[in-house]
Amino acid sequence: MKFGIDRVKVLNVIEQIKSEIEVGNLTSGEKMMSAEQLSKAFHISRMEANAVLRGLRKDGTLVNLGLHGMFIKSADKEEIIKNTIAVITADSVSSAAQRMLRGIERVANANGMNVICKKTGNSQKKEERIIKNFEAAEAAGYIIEPSRSQLLCKHIDLYRKLDEKNKPYVFVRSIYPQLRDKPRVFVDDVQGGYLITRHMIATIGENIVGIFRADDSRGSERHRGYVMALQEAGLPYRPELVIWYHIEEGSKKPIFELEQILKNYSCDGIICYNDAVATNIMYYLFDNGYNVPEDIAVSGYGNTAVATSGELGLTTVAQPDELMGGIAAEYIIDMIRGGSSDTDKNVQKVLTPELVIRGSTVGNGI
Repeated sequence: MKFGIDRVKVLNVIEQIKSEIEVGNLTSGEKMMSAEQLSKAFHISRMEANAVLRGLRKDGTLVNLGLHGMFIKSADKEEIIKNTIAVITADSVSSAAQRMLRGIERVANANGMNVICKKTGNSQKKEERIIKNFEAAEAAGYIIEPSRSQLLCKHIDLYRKLDEKNKPYVFVRSIYPQLRDKPRVFVDDVQGGYLITRHMIATIGENIVGIFRADDSRGSERHRGYVMALQEAGLPYRPELVIWYHIEEGSKKPIFELEQILKNYSCDGIICYNDAVATNIMYYLFDNGYNVPEDIAVSGYGNTAVATSGELGLTTVAQPDELMGGIAAEYIIDMIRGGSSDTDKNVQKVLTPELVIRGSTVGNGI
């Protein structure tokens, strides 16, 4: 099989894009599609899409503004900078991240703003590097999902510099301990932990194992909800049934500690920090002869794609990710444009989670 670039396809796409500019469907200063977007839109390979972009840059149709992306014709760099939102996320590929980004882009596009997104992989070092790069590119404002938010931020000086330069930023999902007075849009994770634990106690039993992330503030908040539900039901808090882990331990430590719990204690159900951990736990239980939910029920958190990927279906907590992204975009745009909304008061916008019950806690005959 021969791989390469079909130059006829490339030239045809270049001409189509130029025609769209001539008739006014694409205008000067408008951001150009990425290579991935071109590939999907015109049914060409990524190599061919990159060749299209190179051709359009070479003949002056596009200008490259670095991190800001490529723009049509004589784009005014100052205007682009003024209308660019930098988005920093822990990841950009999960279904939850994609939903949040859709919300951000929907509101940004409706307001004539551009969006640049970079992911940290939950690394504070990478977050620091990305902020420095965006600062050099002079983004107008930032929407940030912090990395390991239960830990102290090691690059707090960068946020202080943004404050000094009057560069606005809004946190989503969680926030660093030193920056709790800053604008934030987040889901009530205490309520989410409470809802899932109350459901487990009411339908499964009282011996409920909790698995939580120790380096993320959402882990401690979900744990608070877990404790609240136990107290409400008149059940004791049993630390021997609680597993804490850091992100790099997520694939091994929860299973290792669960093995010890199952050897020594009764277990009716397992509440997991997120859907990914819950899926791993279910595989472990199946491989070791346990039936879910008949022997042990399992729940996740996030309502990501894996929650519906199996025959059983995972009971989980859904978060309004797209709404969260949209609200964050509205706030940052208002702050960039010097508006007078609640963002001037360092707003803390709390969204409500929703319990989604599936077969992993409520099976046939239960």
